Amino acid sequence: MKQIAIGKTAGQTRIAIREEGKLVELVVQSAEQELLGNVYRGRVADVVPGLQAAFIDIGIGQNAYLYIDDVEPAADGRELTAGKPGIGRLLQRGASLLVQVAKEGIGGKAPRVTTRISIPGRTLVYQPAGREIAVSRRITDERQRERLRQLIEALLAEGEGAILRTSAAAVPAERITAELCGLRQAWQEALANSRDGRTPQLVYQADDLVLRMMRDHLSADVTEVVVEDAATYRKLKQEIQLHAPELSERIRLHRDKQPLFAALGIDAELDKALRRQVWLKSGGFIVIEQTEAMTVIDVNTGKFTGRSSQQLEETATATNLEAAAEIARQLRLRNIAGIIMIDFIDMKREANRARVLEYLQQQLAQDRTATYVCGFTRLGLVEMTRKRMRPSLGEALTVPCPACSGRGRVLSPAELAGRLEAEVAGLVKTQEVEAVVVELPAAVFEHFLAEERREWKRLEQQWQLTMYLLSSEALSPSQYRILYAGGKQEASRRWQNKTFP
Repeated sequence: MKQIAIGKTAGQTRIAIREEGKLVELVVQSAEQELLGNVYRGRVADVVPGLQAAFIDIGIGQNAYLYIDDVEPAADGRELTAGKPGIGRLLQRGASLLVQVAKEGIGGKAPRVTTRISIPGRTLVYQPAGREIAVSRRITDERQRERLRQLIEALLAEGEGAILRTSAAAVPAERITAELCGLRQAWQEALANSRDGRTPQLVYQADDLVLRMMRDHLSADVTEVVVEDAATYRKLKQEIQLHAPELSERIRLHRDKQPLFAALGIDAELDKALRRQVWLKSGGFIVIEQTEAMTVIDVNTGKFTGRSSQQLEETATATNLEAAAEIARQLRLRNIAGIIMIDFIDMKREANRARVLEYLQQQLAQDRTATYVCGFTRLGLVEMTRKRMRPSLGEALTVPCPACSGRGRVLSPAELAGRLEAEVAGLVKTQEVEAVVVELPAAVFEHFLAEERREWKRLEQQWQLTMYLLSSEALSPSQYRILYAGGKQEASRRWQNKTFP
């Protein structure tokens, strides 16, 4: 069973994917992070030959990074000779060009852009200036692959390209044709609206997070999509009715009094996903350490000592196989990317090592994000990489701890606000509440006051209540307390006099 849950709290959109009752993926994104897939008419701010890269002003307050491999070979209007040219041959400072955000900016790093524009749909990815026609590798039937290739070749104009997605194999040709025409028209209209030549400017706005996730994940194996926000539900229902009407009935609006993520147990799973240690059913455990350079994962037998007849080798192999499945799930759930080193329990037999490695690769095959397993190193560690597209779960939900100079991490103000909103929403739905008094840690009190101008006013209007905020030096940055919930007059009196039991 595959389930998708969509929630919205404190200005954040959250999409959780559960498979067989387990949380396997969560995407958290706020409005200001919506850059991925956007196309800009940018201006070359700087060219750095030593890096074979350029920095592009796209109007977001931080220049984007463009590496030479992400520049269309004929971007300068000439076919290139053999070998990689210098970046200075392709780009000059002050030049205008179209670029698309391929990776979000993470931490202090700039967003990465490319000149290879791609407009994704449910069944295909349209490339306005593409040079290839490709079919998803997940479609293994050669006759099916050839049918799709011939279909798209007949539809594309000269100079266009397209990539057929896995879902294209299960839909009629008419739907593929209609989607290609729609993507082409959307791109041409975007270009027409930006012909004034201003730089920098946004040329094409990519789909928002909800539509992107539905486009990529909503398929026949999804049993239901549960949406908490009514406006999001209506938008999603309309979009699915247009592009995949057979799946429309699987979308439902969450109407229970309890907040969606709390009702499904997702909040509890999120807390576990922020911990270093993850227990296995057998009694073993894994420890996940994320650093600036890489992520290191250690596997331990813990309480699992095997059956009395098992030898040490068999116990180690059984634990490693169980750990491999959990590691694959945790990488997706925590959105861990970059270099990853796994220290499995030592196994003497080469056959067992190969078995664990093969099983790890099988589990990683369910991950839509590109992964590459290099194998065991000479020190017995498994080395692998996972493509980085957006911040990890830890980066999205936490911030460096102000009390320990960043050596630890605490919940971010936005995450704390989301948890508070969910709890207050539950109170409003189950009790007669006119006002609440909330005590906040001093470190985030000022942040919440700034947010009050937007977010808290919306919440007060939505719930028809008044919120009173207090600052406390005694609370840690990851804590808050609801001191009172009830009548407005009594809440005001307690807030002013600071009298609480």
